[in-house]
Amino acid sequence: MIHVYAFAERLRALPAVEGVDGAALERVTTDDVAAVFSRRQRQTTNDTLQADALTHGTVVDALRDSAVVVVPVRFGEELLDDAALKKAVGEQAGTIRRTFDRVRDCDEIGVRVWDRPLGPARPAASGAAYLHERRAAERRRRETVEQLHRQLSTIAREARVTESFTLERELLSAAYLVPSSRLRELRATVGGFIDAQPELTVVCTGPWAPFSFTGGERAQ
Repeated sequence: MIHVYAFAERLRALPAVEGVDGAALERVTTDDVAAVFSRRQRQTTNDTLQADALTHGTVVDALRDSAVVVVPVRFGEELLDDAALKKAVGEQAGTIRRTFDRVRDCDEIGVRVWDRPLGPARPAASGAAYLHERRAAERRRRETVEQLHRQLSTIAREARVTESFTLERELLSAAYLVPSSRLRELRATVGGFIDAQPELTVVCTGPWAPFSFTGGERAQ
């Protein structure tokens, strides 16, 4: 069984890291498109899912130092044998090259923002007034976060927002495909937002390989 990690353009060398199950990395190349993979004797289970997914991400990240562009394959893509892999690369070469062009010279940055519980409110004239003030405060915070997202989207080449938030009171969970030349600008924008909005919790992660922007690429 073959576990595929990524497609890479002009891959100079395989990184000195192990794949899932400690297997050696291999590659098959069609013209300028290299598929990086390793061989497996077992399938991922609930007990190994976290470790296997972490290894998958580590391999993808290491490939970025040895290739012009890296297009991650989503975790769990597996093929039966070498013939199936070569067939998949040949059939998808055009799509893969177009994705190379979309994400070229870009990194993925993740930004998450969530609201801290509102503190004690000042005395209100009535219960209705109290609720009105609370709702107005929450609306202002959401509008402020939406403004941040618009600013970051103008810096990024593409943006993807996660609709199903995993944290309570989460206001934004988004990924931005950012040209490498504008990473500093995006970080400065996020930093200014953090300084101006101390009542919000903000986490900015990356740079990563563009996992959120290559979901259509599969190994089969």
